[in-house]
Amino acid sequence: MAQHIERAQTSTRIHWGKYTGNPAIDKPLTRLMDPTLINKNRYEACKTAPSPRPAGKECDEYPFAATHQGAALQGKGDFSWELVKDTDNSAEGGYRSWWFDNFRIIETDPFWVDIVP
Repeated sequence: MAQHIERAQTSTRIHWGKYTGNPAIDKPLTRLMDPTLINKNRYEACKTAPSPRPAGKECDEYPFAATHQGAALQGKGDFSWELVKDTDNSAEGGYRSWWFDNFRIIETDPFWVDIVP
């Protein structure tokens, strides 16, 4: 998961969610809570992924579907998807949901995604 996010932050035009310390280029992700828009982001990002998916694989999208920078919104044409292990994708999504809830990250709150080796 971290490898995909790091590749996506590097390869996308805007580098959503990557903090460099340069305010001229740094653009945080912002939380999206509308389930309809989240599903649209996920669909738009993953519509070109193989279907049916190979056994044990899911489509992982970045920027995350639960952000205003997702593929159907601000991230149009500036997103990444990869097939990843389904258990890894579920674990990452569950952890992020826990983080959103426990740190009270609500609609439009900005946040960064730091890849820690």
